[in-house]
Amino acid sequence: MPTIVPIHGTFAAGPEEGDQWWQRGSPFERHFRECIEANEGDLSFQPLHWNGKNSEDSRRKAAANLLKQCEALENRGEKYVLIGHSHGGSIISNALLLASKAKLPLPNLMQAITVGTPFIHLAKRSALLNIFVPVLLIVVFLAALGAVVSSATTSGGFLNRQLAALDPAFNHERSSQCALGDSPAPPSARLAIDGRKPFPETHGLVPLTRSDLFSLPSAFEIIENTYKGIVGFAVLFIIKLFLDERAKADSAISRTNIHRARNQYASRWLGIAHAHDEAIGGLSRAITLGQDLLMPKINIQIWAIFTLLQAALFIVFFLFWVVLFSAAKQIQPFSPNILSNVLRAITESPGPKIGLAVAIVFAGCLTVVCISKRLSEASVGALLSEFSQRLFLRLDFPGQSATKISDRPMWSEQPPVGLPVGLAEQLTVFDESQSLAFVETLRRELYSALESKNAEALPNFSELMAAFELTHTAYFNSPLFRKLIFAALIEQPALRATSVFSTDPDFGWLREWLRKYRTQASKDASVSASAM
Repeated sequence: MPTIVPIHGTFAAGPEEGDQWWQRGSPFERHFRECIEANEGDLSFQPLHWNGKNSEDSRRKAAANLLKQCEALENRGEKYVLIGHSHGGSIISNALLLASKAKLPLPNLMQAITVGTPFIHLAKRSALLNIFVPVLLIVVFLAALGAVVSSATTSGGFLNRQLAALDPAFNHERSSQCALGDSPAPPSARLAIDGRKPFPETHGLVPLTRSDLFSLPSAFEIIENTYKGIVGFAVLFIIKLFLDERAKADSAISRTNIHRARNQYASRWLGIAHAHDEAIGGLSRAITLGQDLLMPKINIQIWAIFTLLQAALFIVFFLFWVVLFSAAKQIQPFSPNILSNVLRAITESPGPKIGLAVAIVFAGCLTVVCISKRLSEASVGALLSEFSQRLFLRLDFPGQSATKISDRPMWSEQPPVGLPVGLAEQLTVFDESQSLAFVETLRRELYSALESKNAEALPNFSELMAAFELTHTAYFNSPLFRKLIFAALIEQPALRATSVFSTDPDFGWLREWLRKYRTQASKDASVSASAM
């Protein structure tokens, strides 16, 4: 008993029975049974029910359910046909990828037909790319912290000298490590190492000996070990991020699996699409639309933000240095003449002047601003691409990113069937007549609302549309289009044309047109294979 499995597209969910093409008792099913019959037994219609949301996660769940339905038919030894419209075709494509991953050849699948499907070509998202931003922030933080640690623990380092000047105990330790004997150098000698005036002797302070210092962890060791611990935790955190992202990878879209699906199912796929299908053409442009419109403005804003942050960092560093320098020179903070005192202390201070440190920091900040501009271009581009994909394609399934929108699935090289001239013109005329009817209805409703002077009487745009103003939604309303599908299916061994269809005037030329198409597609596939 052959089974037909119709799969509706986005926003087309409904009850099991109704007038939509995929529902039981629909005009499509009645026309189908009128034109095609089974060689053995009766035809069975088993529509796939899914929520119809514009969501890759929903499409993937529907694909898993479709594969279960196919496996049940395989276990019963029943021949079956899959027919999907719009993203119903995407569900078929995903289901066959899942079947390929499970190494299920599905021998009873006679034909997989997709109608007006905008196939989303997917790629596994790079785990490294996903964690690029947090890893970059962690590396920058560790580098900055490492520079501070090196400056504080290296003899002669900037922070080392400031700490030695601010903390006599720190200076005791540092001086004793530089001394040759067990007893520390006198205060005047210790402070003379730094080129500073000696601090007054502190009453009650017991001098530390060399043996005392080495029996306890030094301040240098505490700082260095703490930094090593932070680096270790950061490395473990990065590894965990990487492993978590790898776990999200979609293994069904690997190169090996796509190649396997091409070998197993491409010959049984038949795609049908109008040359001006709005979904295929519109979505293929929507991926880059956000980048083209928003990238220049957002990139300038991001660069400005980076510049302001670096300027703020420079100011904070400068103020921090002034505070340390003022404390080292025993200049009272918040005094009225603090600026003049600091400037006088800077000019009188021996050794490297503050100008060198400020120049180095300023050059570093300027370099970071220039680098951040380049990074912002790449990061903003990636964010806008992801935003466009989530907005228009609803790629909410983890581990995926879209590479393009195509009229064929990832696992097929051959293009879909272009509609015959007469059929394409028929669909165009039908769509135009529906559009004119919609405009007329909309005008009438608007006039009625204006005359009533009631804002609540304004018509609902979506309710007035008949849903057939677009070519993408009008396929199955054309009897000639339905006959095209029937002509394709009678080539299958379990199906045959009824006497009604075999005597139909369109039967012969549609069948001949499909044969010519398939012959040409086979030649093109052979040429493509030989070229590879």
